Amino acid sequence: MTTPCHESVPPCALAVQRVSKTFCSARGTGVQALESIDLAVGSGEFVVLIGPTGCGKTTLLNIIAGLDHSDRGQVCFEAGMNRENALAYVFQHYTLFPWRRLLANVAFGLQMQGKKRPARNAAARALLGNVGLGHFEHAYPHELSGGMRQRAAIAQALAVEPRILLMDEPFGALDDATRKDLQQLLIDLWQTTKMSVLFVTHNIDEAVVMADRIVVLSDRPGRIVKEITVDLPRPRDQLTKPFTSRLLEVRQAMYSGARSVRDT
Repeated sequence: MTTPCHESVPPCALAVQRVSKTFCSARGTGVQALESIDLAVGSGEFVVLIGPTGCGKTTLLNIIAGLDHSDRGQVCFEAGMNRENALAYVFQHYTLFPWRRLLANVAFGLQMQGKKRPARNAAARALLGNVGLGHFEHAYPHELSGGMRQRAAIAQALAVEPRILLMDEPFGALDDATRKDLQQLLIDLWQTTKMSVLFVTHNIDEAVVMADRIVVLSDRPGRIVKEITVDLPRPRDQLTKPFTSRLLEVRQAMYSGARSVRDT
């Protein structure tokens, strides 16, 4: 269910209210993925979801995006916003069309919005330049490296000028050097666009590098066990004591959340 944010919700771009989700297995038994999730993402805020594998992080993003539905609870948006005019989604495995050249891939969302070819191509060309792919507009996805494809996927999402960007482990399949480059690229784009970002990862270092706020989920069923504000200056030096103390805090929260679920 999707509604505008009501008065009981603090000013936010996105609010998840008491969302729960259970999947039915092939044997007919229920597997609860999420339990009573309450989460708000402020306008322009960068929020990272982190937790053990199988804790429902992707399920929550899919519910927010409308790709799945919750059993209970609701997702609501700031007044004047909805999924159609506010959201874009970057998946772990890039979703570029293999038969379209890069320029046409990035311009696809604008084409669906009815933008004329010259306008959408100009916007797509500018975005390809912003993500370092200005010389590859005529390339097909299979001609690019994994990091280049993910840059293109980010450009494709940003083409529709989303107010809220959902990202599901977008750098998880990349090598460390490429991951760090794309982390900084994303931070630069986020600071320029002022959009809200909800970013899923299982990598604690990445969470602390990227986030304004880290939301830690327990083992299945996913529950919010802790929220950690990362009030460190950017760019963030991973060798400093404040950075390592945040790493320890997130690691302890994840361990405690997993243990508490196993012990119930």
